[in-house]
Amino acid sequence: MSLVTGEMTPMDRLTALAPAVDRYVRETYNSLLTLPVPEQLYDLIRSYEQHHEKQLLAEESLKDGTTD
Repeated sequence: MSLVTGEMTPMDRLTALAPAVDRYVRETYNSLLTLPVPEQLYDLIRSYEQHHEKQLLAEESLKDGTTD
């Protein structure tokens, strides 16, 4: 509070809002974690992981001078 006027300063107002903002962010984040993930997304992730693994193996074999 301002010592001169006794009114709340902008910083006081932000400090007062902090618990509500924190609670809102936590609740929103937690609700996002419970959303169902479509099977297509799992397939896409698996496909990317397999592709990435093949790329790493190819790069490794180039370094070693071997080919598959």
